Amino acid sequence: MAEIGITLEELLREIEQLEQRVEGFTTQEMAIEFNRTPRWAREKLQYLINLGKAKCAGRKKITRIDGLTGVAPVYVLIKDEE
Repeated sequence: MAEIGITLEELLREIEQLEQRVEGFTTQEMAIEFNRTPRWAREKLQYLINLGKAKCAGRKKITRIDGLTGVAPVYVLIKDEE
């Protein structure tokens, strides 16, 4: 087996740091920002994705309402090219 010069712990720490660098917003964050329901945010976001105005930029670690951690999709808006 080839040696890569990094420990498993270092690799996992680097992956976790990369996950936290994802820029954008979750549907929950969108709902809070606009003072709407998560369902509203998902519907509007789906509409923007269908128009090509938004896309999924990755996933980020979140703390759920029950205190457990999980991952949620993060979205970014796509600027119009002029």
